[in-house]
Amino acid sequence: MISPEVTRFRHEALHYEGAGAFVKAVAPFVSDGLAAGEAVMVAVTAEKAARLRLTLASEADRVVFVDMEAFGRNPGRLLPAWEDFVYSSRRRGVAARGVAEPVLVQRSPAELAEWELHEEMLNLAFADADDFRLICPYDTSAVDAHVLSRARCTHRLARRMGSRDTGEHLPSSGADPSAAAQGPSQAAASVPADLLSATRWPLLAPPASAEQMRFDSKSLEAVRQQVARRSEEAGLSRMRSADAVLAVSEIAANSIRHGGGRGLLRHWTDGTAVNFEVSDSGQIDDPLVGRQTPDLNQLGGRGIWLAHQLCDLVQLRSGPEGTVMRMQIAVA
Repeated sequence: MISPEVTRFRHEALHYEGAGAFVKAVAPFVSDGLAAGEAVMVAVTAEKAARLRLTLASEADRVVFVDMEAFGRNPGRLLPAWEDFVYSSRRRGVAARGVAEPVLVQRSPAELAEWELHEEMLNLAFADADDFRLICPYDTSAVDAHVLSRARCTHRLARRMGSRDTGEHLPSSGADPSAAAQGPSQAAASVPADLLSATRWPLLAPPASAEQMRFDSKSLEAVRQQVARRSEEAGLSRMRSADAVLAVSEIAANSIRHGGGRGLLRHWTDGTAVNFEVSDSGQIDDPLVGRQTPDLNQLGGRGIWLAHQLCDLVQLRSGPEGTVMRMQIAVA
């Protein structure tokens, strides 16, 4: 049975300092879940997973471990993974809890923005979940202060754990003051209506060297050829080039179907990745589009989800001014 103590989705930011504090905070959280018969999934680096396994001993065999460095490069892939995990747990009649460390030291500014957006997506996707608890650890010794501050805005709960203390609750920056009176950081972080807005999440302008072409239903093959050429010039493998062609052609086809019948393709290489951007005059109303696994019987609506699976980073911005989707594939 689902534990009666879990009354709503508890999304907590854990500010910790150093590996010792990480294990001190996370290991009891995992053990408590296992003791309650809950399903537990942990998405962290391999190094932190090894520390947890050592502390948890035989209990670790009952935990689903996910390598965040490999699987979590594109945060758009994680929400479907959490949904699958939670729904699987429900089918077995148990609650779920998880640990996901979102911000690794090497994250780029673009990746950090997408991770913050992902945290807000979680609040939206699991708003009514009464059987799911999620802790998101942030290392205060390695993560920028601005990122830590933003984490307190995107989480319902916040807690700090030092290497020598038992932890303290922090006020959530996004908390409702009336709810805060009931206890520290007990209010849900608000999810803004303009979740995909380019004004709220500005994209860096493409470089002056970016190539561009306008396309319509008669020029999709030309789009594919442009993507294949840029991918080859950037040094992508044959497989990754094929991934790029498929992802971009799917999004271009979406522009033709839903974005006014035409669009604009821009592409460039920045030294670490090859970038493809498709823009059109359409507007997307569902902020979770592409971040939830399509139903097997669903007709259409798979293009953005597919792009998330194929690309290393996807940035989607949409509003009255139109829609922009930027896809990035790392250059090995």
